[in-house]
Amino acid sequence: MAKRGRKSKWETHVLPNLDRIPKWRRDGMTEEQICKKLDVGVSTFNTYKNKYPELVEALKKGKEHLIEELEDSLYKKAIGFEYEEIKTYISKDLDGKATQRMEKFKKYAQPDTGALAFALKNLAPEKWRDRQGIDINGGIEVNNPFKGLTTEELKKLVHND
Repeated sequence: MAKRGRKSKWETHVLPNLDRIPKWRRDGMTEEQICKKLDVGVSTFNTYKNKYPELVEALKKGKEHLIEELEDSLYKKAIGFEYEEIKTYISKDLDGKATQRMEKFKKYAQPDTGALAFALKNLAPEKWRDRQGIDINGGIEVNNPFKGLTTEELKKLVHND
């Protein structure tokens, strides 16, 4: 009867934490940070991603949720928003007895998109990159009859030599 070797880290380290991986991604952890948390090497983790589709799905689910939250925050930050702040005041009367009073204030957060735009550009570059590809020919292939001619050949054509 053959002895089975030790269990793989998939069974002992990754699978028991599979439900936690989406939350870690939502919290902004990179795959490398998740590997460290699971005590699994990056190359081994990549092997597991190729072998176990449920791992890829857990990573994708967490990242998509994080992007959605950042997009929502970006929208709020872009237009500004109101929020409530509570301040607590403590005062003493003439007898030295402390009293506490709380006041609520409405405040307005000014638009500030810099940090959120940076995060989105890194998390979803295909959607949030700065540069877009532009086809200068408008999608039309231009037939250049002089393409491939040397400088000398072009000079002969101009001077009809």
